[in-house]
Amino acid sequence: MKKTFSLKIVALDGISKTMIPAWGVLAESGKVEQRKAFPGEIEFSLPEGKYSITVHSGLAYQYSKTELKLDRDTTVKISLQPWFDFKGLGIFTGDAHNHINYPTAPAELVTSMQASGIDMISLCQGWLTPPGAWLAGDGEKLHQYLSSLSTADAHIYMGAEFPKTRFGHVCWWQFPVISDPQGCYDSYHDTEYFAEAGISGKKIANPALELPYHGESPLNKIIRWKKQGGVSTAPHPTSWWMDNERASLICTNIAADFCFVLLAGKIYDSLTVMGYDAEHIFYQNFWFHLLNEGYRIPGVAETDGDLNGRHQVGDFRTYVYCGTESFKLKPFLKNLAAGQSFMTSGPILITLLDGQYRPGTVVKNDGQPHKLAVSVLSHPAPEEYISWLVLYKNGRPTEIIDIEDKKLRSYNHEFIIKPDPGCRTWFLVKVFGRKRPRKKSFADVMAYAELCEKEKNTEYIAIKQAAFTNPYYFEPELFRPPKLLKPDFSGKITDAATHRPLAGVKIEIFNEGNVIKSGITGGDGNFSFSGIPLSAELQISCDGYDRQFRSIYLDYPPLRNYFESVYSGKWALSNKLLQPGQVPWSVFRFDELRQMLSSIHWDFELKKTV
Repeated sequence: MKKTFSLKIVALDGISKTMIPAWGVLAESGKVEQRKAFPGEIEFSLPEGKYSITVHSGLAYQYSKTELKLDRDTTVKISLQPWFDFKGLGIFTGDAHNHINYPTAPAELVTSMQASGIDMISLCQGWLTPPGAWLAGDGEKLHQYLSSLSTADAHIYMGAEFPKTRFGHVCWWQFPVISDPQGCYDSYHDTEYFAEAGISGKKIANPALELPYHGESPLNKIIRWKKQGGVSTAPHPTSWWMDNERASLICTNIAADFCFVLLAGKIYDSLTVMGYDAEHIFYQNFWFHLLNEGYRIPGVAETDGDLNGRHQVGDFRTYVYCGTESFKLKPFLKNLAAGQSFMTSGPILITLLDGQYRPGTVVKNDGQPHKLAVSVLSHPAPEEYISWLVLYKNGRPTEIIDIEDKKLRSYNHEFIIKPDPGCRTWFLVKVFGRKRPRKKSFADVMAYAELCEKEKNTEYIAIKQAAFTNPYYFEPELFRPPKLLKPDFSGKITDAATHRPLAGVKIEIFNEGNVIKSGITGGDGNFSFSGIPLSAELQISCDGYDRQFRSIYLDYPPLRNYFESVYSGKWALSNKLLQPGQVPWSVFRFDELRQMLSSIHWDFELKKTV
């Protein structure tokens, strides 16, 4: 029988020699035996034998690997050499989409964050609280509780993943302190729909009518929370799958309403463009097409994970240029929403335009070339290096720097970028680790996404290390971003039985709970209003008839049919080449949607009160 000995591991900063939080990975005969985050030192009780010890601490330090024959009680002090000084440049990282629930111990989360170099986290429900606990039912106490768990270098906030509906999900970098967060969460799941979608073999021809959505418009909920200080993101925008191949609907996480929201107002603060995979081309394809419509959309990364599953917190990160010496939530969220950041699964990608501008900056397009300085470090794992550096112009790769054969772990380059004279032009930079696309043509995200409609292809999932910036925007002096749509709204109101026009019907237009317009129909039953926000709701009332309350978002028939065409996935079921997570740009029918909502004509029939 083998003897058992104590092995203590102490992680030290290679410069200051002070203890630092780190991850320890123990392997025997090449097989990982234990992986554990620890606050600076950790002790294992192990059988005698030969062990390999790997210690690492986030992306700021190099890895250290030690071979050890354990035949006595042993203490190993391991110095980790600095890899990159994020805080020295005022750069901080966080994640808004995590499901780290009870019974995970808060101390375990804090240690994991510190060992991974994660500055902030916004927790989705259940917020580390036991089911039914009073904490989850009191927003102020829950906020105070999570704040009390934070340390100087690990900041924990109350986020949320809701509303969670067929129209898309919403995650919150900052969620307002509402009175009953758990009760609100429970009531804003589209449970009836998700019980059928992708699971049931029942044939559903018209889900909007056969499985109607119940409850308040998700759009209005988002607007209300945003006005209370919320900062949001649209997560996993093209995610879908099937649990039953015979189902008539897909399981959907698709951001079906994101295009609508762009037309309605700046409601979402960011869009997930990296998550699940380091190189998720369909997230990027969706983003690139919308950027080419003239929008400035800050991209972010998300994990949608926990501490122990397939996706673990820190796998995908958003690094934000804050310009502060220590983490401060306000500048972090402000600069995140301005796109002053890069997304990464490991490589460090620092860019500076003309010696002064960070990503997200809008620069006057003067028709002149500009210099974009790029500094890249690979993921600190010793086997990693840089293969390709890619410059994108309006979503298309315009230059690929191939240094794969050099196997460099750091690289500096200067791109000379040339905006199109007189036109809006945007640029971003991407870097790949040692695993890069199989073909250089696959670096063209938009063309590659179109190819996936014609042939089965998922090779991008194999790419584990990638990073890319938010765009730099070059805009001519007279350029203006797309205007919000405020369409004219007209229609006719008739008796449901006789179909005769109804006079004296009162129509009230509500926005954010307030009446903004009202009118009375004449003898022809017609009504009309000008400049109606797309978030508007309307109440129709007439003596002797049942009152009606309708929402443009939920009830306007052409829009209802549009949403259904996206979330139901009939386009996916009719093209078996498309794989889970792949949503062609054409599915979102952006031009058609914009035209549909440029003017609204909506007729109503009223039933007599019984």
